[in-house]
Amino acid sequence: MQTRPDGFHHDTSFGSNPFAEDTNPFSDPSVIALQQRTPGELSGSSGFLGGPSSAASSFGGGAISSDTYAPPAAFGRMDGAGARGGGGGGRSQEELDRRWAELEKREAALASGGVVGGEPARPLNWPPLCPASMRWLNHDIETDVPQSMWTMVRVAHYCYWGAALCLFWNALTMLFDLLISTGASDVPRATSFTWSTIYAVTGIPLNWILWYRPLYVATGSKRKWKWYQFFIFFSIAGAFAILMTIGINTVYACGVLSTIQQFSSGSSKFVAICYAIGCCLWGAQSLFYLNVWWVVNRHYKQQQLADLQAEIAEAAAPTVIAGVAAGVQAGMHSQMQEMNERSQYRQVP
Repeated sequence: MQTRPDGFHHDTSFGSNPFAEDTNPFSDPSVIALQQRTPGELSGSSGFLGGPSSAASSFGGGAISSDTYAPPAAFGRMDGAGARGGGGGGRSQEELDRRWAELEKREAALASGGVVGGEPARPLNWPPLCPASMRWLNHDIETDVPQSMWTMVRVAHYCYWGAALCLFWNALTMLFDLLISTGASDVPRATSFTWSTIYAVTGIPLNWILWYRPLYVATGSKRKWKWYQFFIFFSIAGAFAILMTIGINTVYACGVLSTIQQFSSGSSKFVAICYAIGCCLWGAQSLFYLNVWWVVNRHYKQQQLADLQAEIAEAAAPTVIAGVAAGVQAGMHSQMQEMNERSQYRQVP
């Protein structure tokens, strides 16, 4: 054991602390001067304890007074009215209030499907003459549908127009058969034309309302029942297309069986060709239905999986945070304990 000039003992025996410092850290003149000052002087003048004047003088500047200090002009200062000033170019409080009121008015109009200032809150892009009270007809994929589902919704949109084309051509073919054909028919031509017209008049809007519009809405919302509505009525529409492709006489369609009958009867080649075109359209539409079903089902499963993963992550977040907090707290406790042990080891009684 050796005694150093500063009064501390230095242990030179085997097993002494090799990291012990040779100088007393409390022998620094600045530390000694700080220890000799009174609490009042420490609270108001020390640059290390928050004193603005001594902090400024420590870095070579003069004392800063709270009466003369002003924030930079670039940041401005909030006056009593809440307007931002000092830097110029700021918006007045009246302008901000006006813009806020206009924004709230437009949000309320969008939620209720109303109009703002005599005009729709959002322009109706389809159909062009759609009234504001029928906003459910509005169709804007790039605005209402997430980008990851644009392709799926566009494919379903084309499928809808394909079904509309098939229904229209079926009614038109039955009209040609009623006006041009002269031979005998197993089913009255007037009855076939009447039912095919009913199919077209009711099927085109119902396809939009019952399965396409629910799919359009489901992609941009969390309403799962819209997905269920789409799958139910889309399956019915696909089964109807397959039935029309077969062309049984009792369904009044230009399908395979009815086309063969028209060619074999020899009544009108033009009408038979129209039947053949309708048969091809219904066959292609049936395959289109199957393709759309596969695409939508795949996207639906992916979305369900993503929602499930989000729910699991949200449920596990508190547990993870608690575990991290406990780990941090344990680490800090061990560090504090190690620091205390080192300080006790370095001090000599």
